[in-house]
Amino acid sequence: MPRYYLTKLGVEGFRGIKNEGDPLTLRFRADAVNSIYAQNGIGKTSLFEAISYAIFDKLPKLDGLQRSERPETYYVNRFHTGGVGSISLEFTPDDGTTPVEILVRRTAAGQRTVTSPTGHGDPEAFLAALAEDFTVVDYAKFTRFIDDSPLDRGRTFSSLIGLARFAHLRQRFDQASNTRAFNTDFQMAALKAKLEAAEKLVRDHRAAALSSYEAVTGTAIQDLSAEVQRVAEVTAALADIPTLAPVFAGKDILTVDMDAARAAIVAAEGGPAKAEYQKVLRNIEALSQSAPTPEAAADIGTLLDLARRHDAAVAFAGSKSRQDLFEAAKGVVEEADYSDPQQCPVCDTHIEEPIATRMERLLERYREADQLGEDLKQAMTASTWLDWLNKLESCTALTVPDDKKHRASVRQLASESRLTEGRLREAVDNAQQLEEERKSILEAAQKREQELQAELPPSLVALTQQLEAGSRFREAILGHRTAAKEAGACRSHKKWRERWQTFIGAAAKTVGEAESRLATQRINAIEASYQDLFRGLVRGGVDMRPKLERSADSEDVDLKLENFYGETGISARAVLSESYRNAIAGSIFFAAAVKQSGPARFMVLDDITSSFDGGHQFALMEALRTKLQASAAADGLQFIVLSHDTLLEKYFDKTASEQVGWHHQRLQGAAPTGNVYASQLDANRLKILATTHLQAGQVDIGQPFVRQYLEFKLSQIISKLKIPVPPDYAIRSDNKTVGNALDAITSAIDLFDGAGKLVLSAQQKTDFRNQHVPAIISNYVSHYETGGGTPINAHVLLGVLQSVDDVAECFRYDDTSKTPPERRWYRNLGQR
Repeated sequence: MPRYYLTKLGVEGFRGIKNEGDPLTLRFRADAVNSIYAQNGIGKTSLFEAISYAIFDKLPKLDGLQRSERPETYYVNRFHTGGVGSISLEFTPDDGTTPVEILVRRTAAGQRTVTSPTGHGDPEAFLAALAEDFTVVDYAKFTRFIDDSPLDRGRTFSSLIGLARFAHLRQRFDQASNTRAFNTDFQMAALKAKLEAAEKLVRDHRAAALSSYEAVTGTAIQDLSAEVQRVAEVTAALADIPTLAPVFAGKDILTVDMDAARAAIVAAEGGPAKAEYQKVLRNIEALSQSAPTPEAAADIGTLLDLARRHDAAVAFAGSKSRQDLFEAAKGVVEEADYSDPQQCPVCDTHIEEPIATRMERLLERYREADQLGEDLKQAMTASTWLDWLNKLESCTALTVPDDKKHRASVRQLASESRLTEGRLREAVDNAQQLEEERKSILEAAQKREQELQAELPPSLVALTQQLEAGSRFREAILGHRTAAKEAGACRSHKKWRERWQTFIGAAAKTVGEAESRLATQRINAIEASYQDLFRGLVRGGVDMRPKLERSADSEDVDLKLENFYGETGISARAVLSESYRNAIAGSIFFAAAVKQSGPARFMVLDDITSSFDGGHQFALMEALRTKLQASAAADGLQFIVLSHDTLLEKYFDKTASEQVGWHHQRLQGAAPTGNVYASQLDANRLKILATTHLQAGQVDIGQPFVRQYLEFKLSQIISKLKIPVPPDYAIRSDNKTVGNALDAITSAIDLFDGAGKLVLSAQQKTDFRNQHVPAIISNYVSHYETGGGTPINAHVLLGVLQSVDDVAECFRYDDTSKTPPERRWYRNLGQR
């Protein structure tokens, strides 16, 4: 699969680049480091943002603005009359096949369209494939990599080493196997409560059936394992009674009409007292079954405590709208390109701790409240008190009106996490009143039972009691069957869900271990590389040997120093200065990016050396040029470096002029209201600019370029021939004057000439001392520095340009070992 270089960029109407009808176009070489210099406010950052938006479909700097600031209105240049921003990118594959051109457009209304003038089938997917963490990098990204938590650093690093999808898969498995998430998603607590309730009903119905069986048959049994036989025995005992025999003909206790059996007893014995006695017995049974249990009394205490704690947690957390705000704010600051993790994206307030940390702490309050709400919901589902309340409110002997029924209401509120302690206490108080009524009615019914037993014949009393016991046996058997079926279904569901939990847990462990091993392998694979890069960037000090350590059981990545002045295992974040920390981040990013094999074979770097001094800046640039770029290493990358640093620009200009794997361009213009242009900087740029203006008679414009060209060529001579210079000249830019440069060159020539080692020909030595340098000094330098005499005309300055080239030629020779001969610089003043 080919990888792609970014070889052309065109921007119009986007951010600070207006260029209406004349897009700003830059070309980049795949075989060189590409640098772009611009003073502040010219449009450098807009170019970086254009590439970032095209590839990632967002600009976190804008997306992090408050909604009231209407961030969507700042993508398109505000002075572009067409109201459309366009970004054209050309990607050249490294296998020599046809380049791919992508055009991204965004309207002022925010509509994004992506097309391919070269006919790529899915240009949006093509750009998405380039969206790696190393593709576009700015100073803030380096800083965040060090300052991030180990978990966030680990996830960033996964993207750097090509494991983003694998890490994402691991996260999904971890989420699926998380015990709390599993229990919530699969409602395990509710299922457990449902199973426990069903099993309790099975036990209760079994006990009721055994008790009723003894009351009907006069024989005690211990189990219902032979249920069919027990049903037949109860049926036989009642069917043997002559009064009930006709009713039980062809029926059993489960199918007989109990009302018809009761009517048969009343008809056989006669009198209204018999019917009343049967009703009193049924009422006593119903009222007795509605009595509270000790478990119910203990359970309501637990429910009230949970409701109280839930109320307190909800009050402490605050409204749900605030929770939505906190989650949105946390999401914004956790975006990869959010600029300041300690600045609130809502009110712009800057605080001492990261916003994400504070939002997480505030959101934890809502999670605690939600968890307590879930606990209360599950407790209500399995509540023995709620079961008792249901029996109480549905007891036929009480005839509770609807306005005194609370069970359905409190259960619904609990399922919606809206049940408060006050509402639950209202239900408790009402249940207590019903309990008092139950006891009063039960007492009256029991008294009436005794009165009727005294009035009725003993045989009728015994028969009625036996029939009602049979009725209870029937209800118990039917209830036992239903509860046993429900319990079986619950156990089956629980079993399958637990099997899934076991499977997903094992799968998550396998994926996690595999991802950890692979991440560790890739960390180890780049360790020597990033340590070597870091050593080269901060050479001269202690070899600190930064080391990434991946946790074996999580995605956490720690950054330690193996040698901090003799100490080991020291936190890099805690002890290193900003420049050293960024040097580590840069070394890791570059080492990881070079090892990548994805579609993107380029890195766009924006002001990544902001915290570096001059020496470290040059060391980093040299590392890019000599070690990391595509033409320097088989797996190297194309680098596009943007900077506003004037010291770096001199390096860019010098390196590009020597044509040693460097391509430099400079932005000029009047962003954001005017046009921005790019000019390529090469060895002849200054001379061409000077010549063009002077030939047009624009002396005032061309004269500064003459000065710059002279300084450039003298510096080139000093560099090429390794001419020694005073320390002040080497380290202070204000001392790099024409006079000091000529003095250094002249002194070096005199030194080598006096020692008889000068490699210059006699003609070159004479031309330098007696012709070209005097011509430059007399015709230009003295006049320029004193500002006196007759103004210099264009023809004189054009002659100075020729003299400058002649001076440089005094330090070059024809290499006749080449065919044809090649003009080369002397190695130094004493050697070809």
